Amino acid sequence: MTTLYILLSTVLLCLGINDPGKQVNEFNLAAKALGPDCWWNWGIYSEAHFADPKFVPSMFAVSDSSVAYGSTLAKKYPGRTWLIYNEPEGSNGGQANVPAATAAAQFAKLYSQMKAADPTAIIACCGTIVSQQGMDWLAAFMKATTARPDRWHMHIYGATDPAAWDYYADYLDGWIANEGGKRGYYISETCGMWSGDQVALLKHIAGQSRPGLERVFWFGAYPEPYVPTWQCNLLNAERTPTPLGQAFGALRLTPTPEPPTRTPTATVTATATRTPTATVTLTPTATRTPTVTPTPTATLGEPTGEGNPGEPMRKTYLPIAGKE
Repeated sequence: MTTLYILLSTVLLCLGINDPGKQVNEFNLAAKALGPDCWWNWGIYSEAHFADPKFVPSMFAVSDSSVAYGSTLAKKYPGRTWLIYNEPEGSNGGQANVPAATAAAQFAKLYSQMKAADPTAIIACCGTIVSQQGMDWLAAFMKATTARPDRWHMHIYGATDPAAWDYYADYLDGWIANEGGKRGYYISETCGMWSGDQVALLKHIAGQSRPGLERVFWFGAYPEPYVPTWQCNLLNAERTPTPLGQAFGALRLTPTPEPPTRTPTATVTATATRTPTATVTLTPTATRTPTVTPTPTATLGEPTGEGNPGEPMRKTYLPIAGKE
């Protein structure tokens, strides 16, 4: 008989590299040494980053000058994924803070120019948090936009354990299927913040195989947390991996490989009729029933840490109304 093997792929485990402004070159090298499948740093910054095919450029906010510069780079380095906007739903000094209707008009212009420069570019939007505030902003953006992104990119915070993280991801799966045009998506920021078991959450995220989810970026590699209570950092101040960083590196650098060649077991029968000995049933995972409604701890007064220590406060990570 013929043996059927079903291989489940998991998401690319990527890294948001927060630059604390110290030891810039050494710090970036130490972060990349952890072996992420891809990485970003909230901007285009140096063109030298484009020499690394794992680098994912972004536009924190959109302006005529940033679109012109991005289009030049897109033409020169084709085939990249571009992450557009960073928490535009916010009202803080350190985020994009763009009304949805304004963002929709800006995005339409950007999409047209970037695609003209590189038709193979993948344009992802909009870096909103999966929260009531973030989803309300997206609803307004969807109503106003004349151009839809090739991918969505979102942030998941407020979850400190795997079940709570699934709550937000389940909601996002439903939004993608029903409102977001069934496009692929990235989680461009996530971590357990003040979780007592970041390693368990990291391993859970690394093993995700959700329909549509292509990449997850862990936030972040920074050596000194901008939020003192957060425990997400993968590197110590001296650029050595934290225990969490060691777990990240182990997930990326020492995976358990599949055998290069599988040899099916042959069964020889005297009859011409083959009788199947097993029935393979695939259980779809697109619809998930949440088992927990988390009550995230309020984080008023805590900056996000994307490289701006003077950033005012992130709003509370709210559960989604009407989820249950």
